[in-house]
Amino acid sequence: HFAFRAAALATVARAFRARSVRRKYAAAREAERASHGGEQPAALVRTQRRPAWLLLTLGVGSWTLGQLCVCIYEIGLGTRVPEPSVADGFYLLSYVLVISGLLAFVRTPAGLLSQLRGAVEALCIACGFVLCSWSLLIGSVVARSGSLDPGGLVNLAYPVLDAVALSAVFFVALRRRLNPPAGLNLLALGIILWTLADSSWWYMIEVDPSLPSVTPLET
Repeated sequence: HFAFRAAALATVARAFRARSVRRKYAAAREAERASHGGEQPAALVRTQRRPAWLLLTLGVGSWTLGQLCVCIYEIGLGTRVPEPSVADGFYLLSYVLVISGLLAFVRTPAGLLSQLRGAVEALCIACGFVLCSWSLLIGSVVARSGSLDPGGLVNLAYPVLDAVALSAVFFVALRRRLNPPAGLNLLALGIILWTLADSSWWYMIEVDPSLPSVTPLET
């Protein structure tokens, strides 16, 4: 019986030792994958995504403040919103925050060359989307308007930033197609619908300024 117990204890000790070695080996492999840009621990991933969602939240908040300014002008004061106005500042700031939030989802490998390659790729995509928007919408309106006053320049920034936002969605989807963050698909769909509706409304209001400020595109 003593020999049997000793053998059993020795077997249990070897099992615990092997389990400890496997845990250390798995932790080392996980750390190595993280250092080379591979899979990362869930806590680290959540920490890295937090700035992206914070910027997106601030962007939505800035857009809400712009809408509040419009309501004050049109409902409270009973006048048309001037161009440019404080609302435009909040609206344009929301674009910057939302685009920055989208780009914050992308993690490039360590190294200056990889970061420059990612920046050049994003810039090329943005230029392509802006050129398409210019050919389809913006160019004809600018050619018909002639010289642009400050209000016209501010209004022109909306379709340009719409194209940049669409390019940011495409860039993030391209870079994160293998491991997309939770909720990215729904977020991308919302931004695509928002930018398309905004650019369409800009084109309609530039072609016919007498249109009401509330249109079916608002939905």
